[in-house]
Amino acid sequence: MLIAIHAQDINYAHQVIDTLASPSMHGRGYVEDGIKIAEKYIANEFKRHGLKPIKGSDYSQKLSYTINTFPGKMIVKIDGKELIPGKDFMVDPASGGGKGSYELFFINKQTFEMPDKERKFSETNFSKLAAAVDQKGLETKIDKQKFDSFSKNPFGAKAIIQITDDKFTWSLSEQASEIPIIYIKRKSIPSNARNISFDIDEKIAKNYSSSNLIGYIKGKEFPDTFLVFTAHYDHLGMMGNKTYFPGANDNASGTAMLLNLAQYYGDTSHHSPYSIAFIAFTGEEAGLSGSYYYVQNPLFPLSKIKMLINMDLMGTGEEGITVVNGSIYEDEFTLLENINAKKQYLPQIKKRGKAANSDHHPFSERKIKSIFIYTMGGIAAYHDIDDKASTLPLTAFNNLFRLIRDFVNEFSDGIKSEKGK
Repeated sequence: MLIAIHAQDINYAHQVIDTLASPSMHGRGYVEDGIKIAEKYIANEFKRHGLKPIKGSDYSQKLSYTINTFPGKMIVKIDGKELIPGKDFMVDPASGGGKGSYELFFINKQTFEMPDKERKFSETNFSKLAAAVDQKGLETKIDKQKFDSFSKNPFGAKAIIQITDDKFTWSLSEQASEIPIIYIKRKSIPSNARNISFDIDEKIAKNYSSSNLIGYIKGKEFPDTFLVFTAHYDHLGMMGNKTYFPGANDNASGTAMLLNLAQYYGDTSHHSPYSIAFIAFTGEEAGLSGSYYYVQNPLFPLSKIKMLINMDLMGTGEEGITVVNGSIYEDEFTLLENINAKKQYLPQIKKRGKAANSDHHPFSERKIKSIFIYTMGGIAAYHDIDDKASTLPLTAFNNLFRLIRDFVNEFSDGIKSEKGK
């Protein structure tokens, strides 16, 4: 076990990802309180690695936000054939619920190109129909805007069906429409289909209580100065009571890196002259709710943060990494590049500018030096039911850990020099 505390521990990373992406975590969302199960697991790992709470005896910083959920039945049938959730269909995150069986009315490019079809459309009473909208073949921006407006159901249909060839990805919403909005793969809804039936259970979870988790290792020389590692542990949860989104890459992998770093710096032989804080954020998928809450309610002064490194999507790396804010913090990006050029850890390090795409952003907006690292290449699973632990390669995990460790060591030397002036 000596290797486990003196270097990265790939076996521990696999264990963390397997646990967080398992069915028992229910997608680390709001159905079955999966996010709270994950919270307890991570808090226990913080304790095991010797992290101390910032205040009191609890790692948790409580907050609440509102999420639209689908806690029960998730059944869709086309002409009596039941479709598979996550593969054949998905509900819109802002979909309403409902139960019923309705005749389908197809709306497509020809609807507005052929006078008889356009007349039929304009004369149809949709109050007992489901509108199946197909945007295939649309070319003009006006046409696309017209079809996009149909998702708001201007004609009073009982459901809106969006026919798509696109890869399924899901997200979260804090609002819900009055009717079901369902995306169905083209192969699963024939052009001559006549009927759709559905039974979709939907519920707004108002003021859902969750927690950021914060622990730290006190600095030996400069305890009031902080380096901060962050990663979000929440994911999308469940779409119905059977289909869940594992979230192995997004972001069990970043949480695994966070815990690997906690394990490493928790070893007394690696204690730093300054304090190192570890924050596992909730609500990233819900509009960065956890990180926005934290910067508004910090547990230590934000001005004391010398550097924040946010870790998200750390499970691949065949093509290297991207550093968001790399073009803003040129010195730090150059340091990463120089270390990598010397040690040859990764194929490449790409820099990117400002982006509000993860939990570094609220800190960056407060002028705190913050970067966000994510891996590139490998599997394409993202926000879908295929983002599984079993297929996550962790190609660059070991070397990315080493790169971050070496960066912290050299960055630390700069802090010590600054403090010594």
